[in-house]
Amino acid sequence: MHLLKEINSLKATSKIPAKELLQCMIVGFSQQSCALEGNTIGIVESQEIWDKMSKNYNLDDLLKHEETQFPTPSSLSRKSEIEVIEIRNHLLVTYFLYNHLLKSEINIEDIKKVHRFMIKDTPQEKFDAWGKIQQAGEFRTISVRALGYHLTVYPVSFH
Repeated sequence: MHLLKEINSLKATSKIPAKELLQCMIVGFSQQSCALEGNTIGIVESQEIWDKMSKNYNLDDLLKHEETQFPTPSSLSRKSEIEVIEIRNHLLVTYFLYNHLLKSEINIEDIKKVHRFMIKDTPQEKFDAWGKIQQAGEFRTISVRALGYHLTVYPVSFH
């Protein structure tokens, strides 16, 4: 309870508008999530991509229709195309979650939409798996299994 009072106190005295704080959180979360997957685009570059998208595009319109073309990677950054796509998609999905889905009940179709947006324009968006086309935002129709996992048992020593 004391912590919540402290947070409210800080919020009341903050000179940074809540919308700006949320935008910083979106950028930081997206950059760090993509970095975990090996993306090398840093926080400054991610902020630049966010700034270009929010300045040059109506984000709500981009996310309204699934067939809408997202901004091209080259219009956002000179970095690796696939890395820019990953950051762009993550930024848009995080924006979508905060500004649309968290205001209502989330259903299966919303989850599928998030998946389609997250891997839009990536090689995983649509691929042939043993003769069956797998499409982003749809349930798998093929079986999958984890490969490369093995349990290592370390000898126990008692001193």
